[in-house]
Amino acid sequence: MPPKKLNSSLDSFPYSFREISLSTYLINLRTLLKTNDLVYLIMSTLKAKVIGMSCVSCANTIERVLKSQGIDAHIEFTSAIAYINTDDESKLKKAKEKLNSLGYDILVQESNDEFIKKEKKNLILSWIFSIPIFIKMALMPFGIHIENHTIDLALFIISSIIVIFFGRQVHKSGIGSLVVLAPNMDSLISIGTIVSLSTYILSIFLPIGNFSSESAVIMNIFLLGNYIKNKSTVLASSKIEKLYSLIVSYANTIIDGNEVKVNIENVNKGDIIIVKPGEIIPLDGVIIKGSSYIDESSITGEPLPKPKTIGDRVLGGTMNIDGYIEVRVEKEYKDTVIKKIVDFVEKSESTKLKIQSLIDKVVLYFVPSIFVISILVFGIWLIQGDTSKALVASISILVIACPCALGLAVPLAIKVGFGILATKGILIKNPETIEKIVKVNTVVFDKTGTLTEGKPKVKSTNLPEDILKLVSAIESKVNHPLSTAIIEFSKSIGLEFSNVNVENIKNVPGKGIEGTANGITIRIFKPDKEMENSNGTISIVYILENNNFIEKGYIEFEDNIKENVKEVIEYLKNKEIGVFLVTGDNEVSAKRVSREIGIPENNVFCNMLPDEKVNAIRKLREEGKNVMFVGDGINDAPSIKESFVGVAMSTGSDITSELGDVIIVGSRIKALIDLFEVSKMIHRKIIQNLFYAFIYNIIAIPIAGLGLLTPGIAQLIMSISSISVVINSLLVKSRNNSH
Repeated sequence: MPPKKLNSSLDSFPYSFREISLSTYLINLRTLLKTNDLVYLIMSTLKAKVIGMSCVSCANTIERVLKSQGIDAHIEFTSAIAYINTDDESKLKKAKEKLNSLGYDILVQESNDEFIKKEKKNLILSWIFSIPIFIKMALMPFGIHIENHTIDLALFIISSIIVIFFGRQVHKSGIGSLVVLAPNMDSLISIGTIVSLSTYILSIFLPIGNFSSESAVIMNIFLLGNYIKNKSTVLASSKIEKLYSLIVSYANTIIDGNEVKVNIENVNKGDIIIVKPGEIIPLDGVIIKGSSYIDESSITGEPLPKPKTIGDRVLGGTMNIDGYIEVRVEKEYKDTVIKKIVDFVEKSESTKLKIQSLIDKVVLYFVPSIFVISILVFGIWLIQGDTSKALVASISILVIACPCALGLAVPLAIKVGFGILATKGILIKNPETIEKIVKVNTVVFDKTGTLTEGKPKVKSTNLPEDILKLVSAIESKVNHPLSTAIIEFSKSIGLEFSNVNVENIKNVPGKGIEGTANGITIRIFKPDKEMENSNGTISIVYILENNNFIEKGYIEFEDNIKENVKEVIEYLKNKEIGVFLVTGDNEVSAKRVSREIGIPENNVFCNMLPDEKVNAIRKLREEGKNVMFVGDGINDAPSIKESFVGVAMSTGSDITSELGDVIIVGSRIKALIDLFEVSKMIHRKIIQNLFYAFIYNIIAIPIAGLGLLTPGIAQLIMSISSISVVINSLLVKSRNNSH
């Protein structure tokens, strides 16, 4: 009996966290594996919460530390998640110790909620301690200046508690990063507050102002800004988080007639699971008992629940609304649609835009440059004999510079947008695709399965039943929509063909299939052009005996056009995007569809073999058109690859990054409107965020250097800049909801 599979990753419970260290997690995992008589450690990507990270510089530092220990890792700054690939516990332990010394930590299974709660508690206590400082500052505009050594000493002590104790994590990260010559945002705040705090003591011996209370204001505003930013970025991740929530940890299985709760990773193909009303279906499978309405909106974006009964396929991550059903598992956990979607989204999120890589390099040198500018400004004011102005200007520069806004500008907009698209059943391979989608000016559609349901039915035939029986026997050996239609039609009129002897099945590319049934050779081919006299798809059946032609007949099919196709075509035409149709079907059938949905007949290419479709797309591109091809992702793979942007309409079971630049799960054609609208919004928000971030720093730093801002006001402006980028990114969500 093979060993049961155990979950060594966090995929099955990514947002149900307990605060345990990474090394403790691995020790517990090893013990667990030994108790199951496994002599090997099953490793996959570990997912850990990063503590103490405040900017992109922090993420770069943590990534470098992990890689210096021989650990392959990727740090996602916007969600503070580390993806770690290693099975060496000693390496992880050393890396963790090194990170702890720099003020960071990596925790397996700590939730965003828990992290935010800790930040909130620390923030509230810090602001409560600051009340005396705020009272004194509030009285100053009214001309009430309290000059008292005892009060000044008390306020200095309060400021010291706020800066040193409540800001301890900031200093641990900031100073630690400085020591290894990798300064970050915390380094700027740490040095700025310490210098500001020390002015109380320096003012006793030197003719300078006392800015110690300003240090408490700086730290409080920084902690508040960080809390708002982190709370907002959690909100930005809510759409992605919703996907994770669809993965349930356990399934109710039937074992020896009894209902047993089993971890989904231990459920095998062929097992029977029970799904009760209101429960999420754990795994992909087929209903073998009962019926219900299933809400698939979380996977495909379809708004209305679908009725499902015995023999129907259901997907893991969808909701069983009102009926008791028993499901035979067809896909193990790692192969389920929802798992593939999550993996696809995580992989796409880890890919950076070229401009993001450039920004990361800018941020790498940004903080050291700010230190240099601060020192130069201090020196310039000092030379002019104004020590107080030198301190105010240099501290203000340290606390107003904002690498956070730069670091958040691109990845946060992408995260929000990708989350929206994923919950609508739209998966994008990488962020670069967004830039390409906004440049698309031509869309080429495949017909069958893309614009039509892809479930053709036999409309009519002139074949006698004895020949139709042989045709059905041959088609039963082939996996094709037309084959299914013929088989269903034959069964509906009571034909039995299971006992027919079928041999020599052969696919003839671009034409059809042929085979031998009970010694008679039958070819089921597409018609010649001169025979195109049908409003639907037609197949010509040739019957041969001893390679001699005997007779021929036809089978005519009809395939319904998908709902919302007209709306999509109208949308594209309103956006001045050219629309074309390419199909292997005959001219009469293709143009009937084009007329019904609004594609100009001059833009219809019919009787196209796969290589001819590719040539048609290539010709359009040579004319200067940025072509998006929309097809089924399998038969149309060459066309998808040839196009500027390839879109694959997927049933869900075949999700793979090889399909195309974009995958639409569930083949919902209206998702194309969402794709264009959200992509345009993401692109716009990225440009806006970068503009805000760069303009802010370009304007704010010189103003601070001129000594026109107090350090407290400078810190307030810095926090607002980061928050504004977050809020602007979240507007992708709010604007989309109104669409």
